[in-house]
Amino acid sequence: MLASKARLLLAFIVIIALSPSTLVSPASGQKITGTTWAHTFGSISGPNSLEVTSDQGFVMLVHESPGSGVRVMKANLAGDVEWDRYYLPPGYLSASAGSVKQTRDGGYIVAGGA
Repeated sequence: MLASKARLLLAFIVIIALSPSTLVSPASGQKITGTTWAHTFGSISGPNSLEVTSDQGFVMLVHESPGSGVRVMKANLAGDVEWDRYYLPPGYLSASAGSVKQTRDGGYIVAGGA
């Protein structure tokens, strides 16, 4: 009885060892650390609003110095500027930053105050 159990166990080990489907190899991916990219977008102290866009880039809104309104800038995944606009409501000396969001149709909406 003991000999038959030993033979069965040995047969099981051989089957497992020779079966290619049971071999497991570790993942071969590499962990990326550090900075992916770095850009300076003018002399801003930081965005008031920042959102990832549907194309994996980003759009940001910054309150510039008084009298210059708000700046809205869109960059791609690599951080390259695609477009950059300044907005100041007509008749106002300054505008306060609010937020920028991407709309469902791929456009953008900016909200803020004067």
